[in-house]
Amino acid sequence: MTGAPVARLTIPRIRLDEIVLEGVGDDELDAAPGHLPGSALPGMRGNAVISAHRDRHFRNLDELQVGDTIVTETGQSTAAWVIVSRRIVGRDTPALFQTTEPTLTLTTCWPVRYFGSAPDRLILSARPVTSTKARVQT
Repeated sequence: MTGAPVARLTIPRIRLDEIVLEGVGDDELDAAPGHLPGSALPGMRGNAVISAHRDRHFRNLDELQVGDTIVTETGQSTAAWVIVSRRIVGRDTPALFQTTEPTLTLTTCWPVRYFGSAPDRLILSARPVTSTKARVQT
């Protein structure tokens, strides 16, 4: 249901701790990060896509790098993730894809500190933590 809480998103490096709402409309993104309807829930098979405004909930997302960790909690599971890619794409460039493996994708407008309608998007992709390669920042 649009607007309903679906997950908790924690990113230690940037001290982010947010409740994720279902939907990416204006009402949801004004209140919290939004889960893209039709994408997987975090921790499930497939690509879980979470978006937020660069001047609100994801204002420090640009500080994250490959190797940083993310934690998601849903009613079904808790998952630790490691960022495996960071890319900048044009706002009209298709950048969100279906996956068969559990994947977490965080998106926001780019540049983060841009005045007006940002021309690009920051896309961070993460995979479940399966080794000691992940760095946990506090």
